[in-house]
Amino acid sequence: MTAATGSGATAATGSGSAAATGSGSAATAAASGAAADAAAVLEVRDLSVRYRPRGRVVHAVDSLSYSVPAGRTVAIIGESGSGKTASSRAIMGLLPRSAEVSGSAVLNGTELIGLGPRELRRHRGRDVAMIFQDPTRSLNPTMRVGP
Repeated sequence: MTAATGSGATAATGSGSAAATGSGSAATAAASGAAADAAAVLEVRDLSVRYRPRGRVVHAVDSLSYSVPAGRTVAIIGESGSGKTASSRAIMGLLPRSAEVSGSAVLNGTELIGLGPRELRRHRGRDVAMIFQDPTRSLNPTMRVGP
């Protein structure tokens, strides 16, 4: 499973067909594929991320839901500030402590939201990773991306 993010797009690789829904400033995911009954590698449900800078509430992601079946690629696209990076970092547990994250992100049967730092480190890089928008700075042609 691979996830990519930056100020352009986020992509995830898993299998089957996938779709994403969300409202507010949440990013939208698009998917290709046909096997709707394939088991999901990543299942994100009602993911929300909020920040409270200087006494006000900022809804960075509002009720984002999508699934990534094994062997498929999902791209999360949206305008700058739409929540692409915040949603990916929430799934990987890489947001600042001040961020409020709710919802569910199940990766291969393990709920990631609420996992401690030690448990999350076991999954990062091996089961899930971020690839930033500028691939020339983020990707090494000698390293494999995906399964």
